[in-house]
Amino acid sequence: MKKIIGFSLIGLFLFLMTACSEDEPAMNDKTNKNTIEDTQAATDGDKEVKTEQQNEDDSNQSEEQTNIDDTNKEETKESEVATAKLTDAPAILRKSSEAMQNIESLYIGGTTVSDAIINDIERIETININADLMIGEQNTLHQTVKIEANDEPDSNMEMYLNEEMYYLKENDKWLSMEPEYAVNNLYNTVFDEQLSFYIDFGSLFQVIEEEDHYILSYSGTDEEFKEVVFGAGQKVLNDFFRDFYHNMKVTGTYELTIDKQTFYLTNYFLEYEATTSGAAGKGHIYEKSEFFYSNFNAYVELIVPEEVRKAAEPVN
Repeated sequence: MKKIIGFSLIGLFLFLMTACSEDEPAMNDKTNKNTIEDTQAATDGDKEVKTEQQNEDDSNQSEEQTNIDDTNKEETKESEVATAKLTDAPAILRKSSEAMQNIESLYIGGTTVSDAIINDIERIETININADLMIGEQNTLHQTVKIEANDEPDSNMEMYLNEEMYYLKENDKWLSMEPEYAVNNLYNTVFDEQLSFYIDFGSLFQVIEEEDHYILSYSGTDEEFKEVVFGAGQKVLNDFFRDFYHNMKVTGTYELTIDKQTFYLTNYFLEYEATTSGAAGKGHIYEKSEFFYSNFNAYVELIVPEEVRKAAEPVN
């Protein structure tokens, strides 16, 4: 606006100068001098207006550049934080634990292969598990298990578990018993509580970043490995096996795969080799397990079929 006013003043003075020259061709020196001085003053005024405008423009540009710099710094900071999270196992475990708390149902499938020699007796076993779970307010499990072993015929089992009863089908016969009989079930697999437990050991996990997921890998031995991997599992051991467990010398690898977008745990892998001794004798154990998680929140409910309830024979 100031620039426009400056140009108007120059036009006005030029118009007045032209009019005066037509009415009074012979102007005295004083008039000419005044006109020149007025014109010079207008020119100087215009220069001041332009200078002021330029200063204002420079100030605006400086503010804009400052804002851009601040934005760039903020984006850089956010990028650095994001990059840090990619390699921070405790942060990934914390996010995964929080995400898994929102899961109410899922599918778990996997295989465990073990080769155990106890007092010179070898047992080679492969266990295939498929399970649908409802967790949270409605705790229900439907699971099928196939066991292949070198020392006995193959067996197939099916089971239902809820807070009221445990139903087990073995050799084409359904049995029912109290839920506490189902100690060794998939409720003891890796969920939010276990992931939260691993946070304290996060520095021991190496983070491998893939295209759409993180792999948190841990390798260790002996007491550290037992504490990190088996953790609270040792609490359910009876006296007979507790001695066996505490004397165990073990080395192994444990991997958790976590989805980048949802932070859901999608599979875990465990492989270890151990030697031990105790009341059960001397032993050598090799085990490899891999389980996959899917169908997150895909089920509305899991119901024990009426025919199973009716056919099941109580076990006291």
